[in-house]
Amino acid sequence: MLAGCGSVDGDHTKLTPDPSGAPTVAVQPGSGLAGVTLSASYKTATDVLGQPTSTEPRQTDGPPAVLATWSDKGVAALFFDANDDGQVADTEQNVMLLATAPFAGSTVDGIAIGSPQAAVHAAYGTPDETTRGSTEWYLKRGLVIGYDAEKKVESFGIFTPQLENRTESEITPGRSVGSVFLGGAYGAAESRYGTPAKVVPYQDQDQAVVFAYWPTRGILACYDDADKNGVLASSERCVLAYAALPFGGRTAEGVGTDATKAIVRSTYPPDAEAEGDYEEELLDNGGSADWYWRRGLVFNYNAQGGVTSIGVFTPLQAGEIGLGREIVPGKGVGPALIGRTYAELCAVLDLPEESSFKVQPVGDGQGVLAIWPLYRISVMFKDANANGRPDADEVAHMVWARTPYAGHTPEGIGTDADRARVRSAFGTPEETAGAMDWYWSRGIMFTYAEDGKVLSIGVFEPVTRAVAGLRRAASVSAEQPASQSSQAINRASGTKMPLGFNLKGLFRAP
Repeated sequence: MLAGCGSVDGDHTKLTPDPSGAPTVAVQPGSGLAGVTLSASYKTATDVLGQPTSTEPRQTDGPPAVLATWSDKGVAALFFDANDDGQVADTEQNVMLLATAPFAGSTVDGIAIGSPQAAVHAAYGTPDETTRGSTEWYLKRGLVIGYDAEKKVESFGIFTPQLENRTESEITPGRSVGSVFLGGAYGAAESRYGTPAKVVPYQDQDQAVVFAYWPTRGILACYDDADKNGVLASSERCVLAYAALPFGGRTAEGVGTDATKAIVRSTYPPDAEAEGDYEEELLDNGGSADWYWRRGLVFNYNAQGGVTSIGVFTPLQAGEIGLGREIVPGKGVGPALIGRTYAELCAVLDLPEESSFKVQPVGDGQGVLAIWPLYRISVMFKDANANGRPDADEVAHMVWARTPYAGHTPEGIGTDADRARVRSAFGTPEETAGAMDWYWSRGIMFTYAEDGKVLSIGVFEPVTRAVAGLRRAASVSAEQPASQSSQAINRASGTKMPLGFNLKGLFRAP
């Protein structure tokens, strides 16, 4: 039985496929089931079917949705819960239509409730995927069939067919999900998939992105909001993409959204990854995430260990400069090493936001602060020619990890620590200035929020005395909006984008 469909009662309408093979109602070719079209709103469905017998939030297997069941019709519909409030709003659209006993309709090929599995295979061939042992997916047809213990059809559903060419590498780490490419323009994705069902802008003082979600495709993409107006422009570029059901693609190794944590880890063994290139993260919803930083790949799981989404991002090529994501006192933060040139960092982290450039005094001269908001890294470069921007050969003078940067010092201290933990690990500071603790001889300093939580961690060349210019630069950096970033990220996540997409990962050092 399809999850949550229940035992319901039925319309006798015969189904027929649209030109691509998707089963639909005969009187409305290519559109839906029992008089309700795919993507129709909840209000439209209730106008046709009346008020449902029950509605039930469905949030365990990917995007938030609500299943509405009409027991007297033998029909159920899964609606994308755009507000993620467990309720169905009149304007929210269905992403799948379902039928179960005693629904008496059949497809044009004669498949109905109670048909044997052999008849289904004779009509539709080998399924594209099988999940939970008894549910078969015909992704190109837009048909899913669930069987009972006797291998007879217990329920079936229709959804938007996955018409793209389904190669084994449709999810390409560090590159693409379906036809959404990292660095690709929003206009190209819109042309391919249509207008997103939900668009959510997120912005703080130094970063701006817009999330676009296509629930019937199972694709979420995040675009750099270059003009910071909260509106998607055709030219804006993708920085992160996720796949969830019903997306039918797989990685080159054959892992898709129907996988489990065990399958993922047997395919991509964490122990085989280089040190610092893999991290497990525990999520607030009871699930977890496996981050493969060098691959540009993340798997999110529910509490039961099922894959809820697969994300791709620009890999952190840590091996090229040998520091992973660790915060190493006196040396650097991840790939941002003291003494590295601006050109070297741009080759790894891409270009920073030019609007972030800020001139600050450093010793007897001046420096330029540059921020990479998606990596949560800030760097002060020596501005040798005093032109107010870092030049290719100018070197990193000081580097900050800003909350919620994911790396830690060798002592286990990261931006998730508090002042007590810092002092337990590093001892009494050599100097304290308000919300800052300085460990000059070790080349590290910490800035705290009012509640004592770490806001940023600065790394510099160790010195035996306080360097006034360096301290002033750090003070200015500490005043950047990192102090609000955790709350801002919570607010962004609070917009309740599809559960199963780990949006927090966008704001970590990928």
